[in-house]
Amino acid sequence: MTHLTRGMIQWVAVAASLAVSPFAVAALAVIDFEDISSPVFDNIEYFYGPSVDSGGYHFASVNHASGIDVLGSWKPAAGARYTGSVALWPNYVGDQIRMTKVGGGVFSVSALDLADVLLNNDDRTVTIVGTHPDSTTVTDTFDFTDSTRLVTYTLTGMTNLSSMTVYAGDFPFQMDNIRVLAVPEADKYAMLGIGIGVIGVRLQRRKPIGWA
Repeated sequence: MTHLTRGMIQWVAVAASLAVSPFAVAALAVIDFEDISSPVFDNIEYFYGPSVDSGGYHFASVNHASGIDVLGSWKPAAGARYTGSVALWPNYVGDQIRMTKVGGGVFSVSALDLADVLLNNDDRTVTIVGTHPDSTTVTDTFDFTDSTRLVTYTLTGMTNLSSMTVYAGDFPFQMDNIRVLAVPEADKYAMLGIGIGVIGVRLQRRKPIGWA
């Protein structure tokens, strides 16, 4: 029978401590909307109705709760309006898109790509509002640097959110490649840490004579 060495037991203990550490979180994910399926469409655009799910997150219109043409994306046939990938946009002037985690939960967003819905070079301001589970909010506002293509904008303070809303005034926008980090539930990580710790204690009690 193969025995575990003291170093291996110490590794188990370290793993247990990391499991309950606030830094032990899921890997960064990028929401690119490429997994959206079965849309209603015409020759140059897809429509998804008032809400759509992608990458484990729910995206919904804030101002329009019904209608097939509320949220959409361009097809390659749209030509100069197409960014080269699936980018989500609100079809109505002044609408906002709210992002939540499917099934509920807390998440953080570090950056996202934005462009004008028609890829026109228009000056505009984008406002992003993050809402925490306790209903407090954080706001990040910035101007488009180049609205003729998707540009990555780094966000500030968008951590531990229950929802995030994107708004660009009366100018429709399209967004893509949302860099999101799901925040693990504390009770699950605590149970994982306890389980690993128990395994380590049991293994240590069974150590053989002549411990390495």
